Amino acid sequence: MQSSLSQTLYISYSNQKARDIKNFTAKALDRVITLDTLILELFESKHFETIIDTTIGTSIIYKIIQTQKIHYFDYLEEGALSLQTIYDFLIKCKRNEVAFEKLHSGEKLEALRVIDRAYETYKTTHNLVDIADIEKSVYENWDNSFMEKYKSVILDSFKIGGISYIESLYQERILQKIIPSSTPIKRTATASTPAKLIKPSNEVFDNIDEVKTALRITRRLLEEGLNSEEILIVASDIQEYVPLYKLFLDEYGLKGYSSIGTPLSFFHTIENRQVQTALSQYKSKIAQLTALYKKLGLTLTQSTKDALKSSFTILDEKIGVEMTEPNQIVGLTQSYKHIIFIGTDINHFPPKASDNFLYGYDDALSYFYANNYFTSSQTQIEELKRLTENLYIITASYSGKRELTPSILISSEYDETVDVSSVKSLTELALENKTVIPDTQTQEYYKSIAGTELTKYDGLNVDGVEAAHLSASQINKYISCPLAYLYSNKVKVRAPNQDEEGLDVMEQGSLMHLCYEHFGRYIKDNHIKSTNREELYEIMYKISIEAYNHENTLKNRAEENIHHQIFLSSLQAGLKDDRNLGLLAKFVEYYIEQAPKLNYFQDTEFEKEFALDGNLQPYVLKDKEDTSYFIRGFIDRFDNIETHINVIDYKSKKISTVTGKDTKTQEKIDTLKNVQLALYLLFTKQQYRDKKHYASMLSFKGESKAAHFGVLDDKGFDSDYEDKLKSIIYSTKQSMESGKFGFDNSDEKMCEWCDIKYICHQNVLNKS
Repeated sequence: MQSSLSQTLYISYSNQKARDIKNFTAKALDRVITLDTLILELFESKHFETIIDTTIGTSIIYKIIQTQKIHYFDYLEEGALSLQTIYDFLIKCKRNEVAFEKLHSGEKLEALRVIDRAYETYKTTHNLVDIADIEKSVYENWDNSFMEKYKSVILDSFKIGGISYIESLYQERILQKIIPSSTPIKRTATASTPAKLIKPSNEVFDNIDEVKTALRITRRLLEEGLNSEEILIVASDIQEYVPLYKLFLDEYGLKGYSSIGTPLSFFHTIENRQVQTALSQYKSKIAQLTALYKKLGLTLTQSTKDALKSSFTILDEKIGVEMTEPNQIVGLTQSYKHIIFIGTDINHFPPKASDNFLYGYDDALSYFYANNYFTSSQTQIEELKRLTENLYIITASYSGKRELTPSILISSEYDETVDVSSVKSLTELALENKTVIPDTQTQEYYKSIAGTELTKYDGLNVDGVEAAHLSASQINKYISCPLAYLYSNKVKVRAPNQDEEGLDVMEQGSLMHLCYEHFGRYIKDNHIKSTNREELYEIMYKISIEAYNHENTLKNRAEENIHHQIFLSSLQAGLKDDRNLGLLAKFVEYYIEQAPKLNYFQDTEFEKEFALDGNLQPYVLKDKEDTSYFIRGFIDRFDNIETHINVIDYKSKKISTVTGKDTKTQEKIDTLKNVQLALYLLFTKQQYRDKKHYASMLSFKGESKAAHFGVLDDKGFDSDYEDKLKSIIYSTKQSMESGKFGFDNSDEKMCEWCDIKYICHQNVLNKS
């Protein structure tokens, strides 16, 4: 047996680079590990504490906030992303010896101090350690003896161009301990000739077209005799582009894989051996966590289990052309004859800086060893050029209706263009009757594309999909188009990510809802019975600022820009100036007029949760984990006043008529093509039998001050209407579970905004 003294130890910064060293630099028996792994091994060789990760740490933070009654953060629910932000902040500060007061003051600072003290006590009590404890311990108790069993220790370069792979102050200190006893790795050679920059001759429309163009180039190169190993596709935003890449591979008769794999949660069957292995590992991890959480007195929620399942990834079989991301190629030895770079507009590359409510991008640069997005992206471009002879740059022209600009990091001078207009997809060839039909199943598929009859490819006769839990929006979706429901709610297909410079329509609506809700809660909780316009305007103005900085808004606003501020300002119009009243001022005017009738919101619930059982009777949910309901939902505003119940659903729909009515919406409510208000009243009429009931969709956007543009009351909700509603609900459930998901494009507006239109046959040939 060969002695370990003949081994060389390589210490690198990432698993990707470690694999590269194993393949191109190290000898067969040499050992290659990352710095993270080395630090962990050195710690575990002398310590026996339980090591906790972000999942456990976040649960501990939630428990502390609840038990310590920390008012500043008590609005956070279990599983909220902001809990992870708090934990991440505590760890970052400790790994980098950053005092909280450098970044915060006042009530927030004191709340963080209380959490931190309780967290440190909790760890000591339960014999726990986190990554900050591990790094600090290894540094303070540094021992070089582990190096003595190796012939030599070679340390990778942790700084390449504008990118540093050092993650913390303690990591840097540990590296300084290693350097005197190690040898620096030989730098990877630079290409002898500069890479040829190439762009497609055709205009590339959007991100779908970017992927298709990349696949056309790939197809052409393979037809010219290249091997797939000589081609690499690099995507600036791999999470956005990988689903599209995998979706269109078959269209061009190609094989491919991604460096990030596929989350375990995406798989619905376990026939694949890799999926079985990952599922087994996931179940084992859940069993371990269940025991540990019980020991620590923590609650392991379903949302935590789901998040953990998504973190387990199945690596793709390495067949065909790989898609990876720019940061994965930095410092590598392997080179490629052709690299195709997609997502090179200014919105994608360099990536946008991200902030959160505890620290911003500038703070991360100053204190937490973050890399500058711009300079690190410059390095990535230079590395792409170093690793290839031919670099193809593909930039989309549009994102939705918004025109895009090429990244300022991309040269406007190209050496040549490539024409791939002659490379056709299988669908294009099939429509031109130019394909060779390989088998019966494929022939059926091609026929379905051009045929007028609906087939299984349009959602007919799908194996039954369980419909144990439904909501009003899901039922409405199915009624509008069963195929859209199948893909959006069960298969979980989403439209390709189209980043807007500001908040998109859904995000604008969410911010508007949050302002209405928080204003109502503030009025109720503080027992305010004033209808003084100036006072209420001031309250709404402050509420709008809080809602704009609320965690639910922040998570949709990675980087604040002028477009976000303009939208907030438009909402606030009239509250502190003489502009025409915006939506928030209109809401206040509506409240002033209705306040006495509504008892100043004292009898109102906001975001009222309701549930119905399998018999469509009101069901009381036992807790957040209770799944014994059939239908569940939330009512924006629920006025339980003296003689009647008001059920209000806020909408951001623009109502163009002065009357405030919308004929099409009302018709859908009356004919049960939209069951939202009907479900609300089905619950309300049973739960509050001795009162009158009124439900409406309420908008403040339009010519009238407040438009109840879709309404339903006891007169409209008679016994026949109720019977028809129940029949629709049960027949919808039965249709879902019997596999009826046929394509239905009867609502053209539905198709226009549909998430699945880019894969639905409606996009190829209309079927009526």
